[in-house]
Amino acid sequence: MGQLYTLVNAIFEVYIFLIFIRCILSWIPMGRNVITQFIVEMTEPYLAIFRNLLSRYYASPVDFSPMLALLSLYLIRQLVMRLLFALI
Repeated sequence: MGQLYTLVNAIFEVYIFLIFIRCILSWIPMGRNVITQFIVEMTEPYLAIFRNLLSRYYASPVDFSPMLALLSLYLIRQLVMRLLFALI
């Protein structure tokens, strides 16, 4: 069961890292390549939820969806980890 805990935590860490890398890549002017395309395809469905939510209530030229996405991922990870820890 400890391996499941470690695996789930690693999955959250990788996804958080991908969102962070996508934010950094958005500041760097470079063409689309395989790596950036992979990162965008992996993170866009989750970020789109927050982008749509923010566009309804808050109009800004700055995209705050990654910040909300990271915050919610941290909260969800804490909840899932506590539930898994309770099962162990």
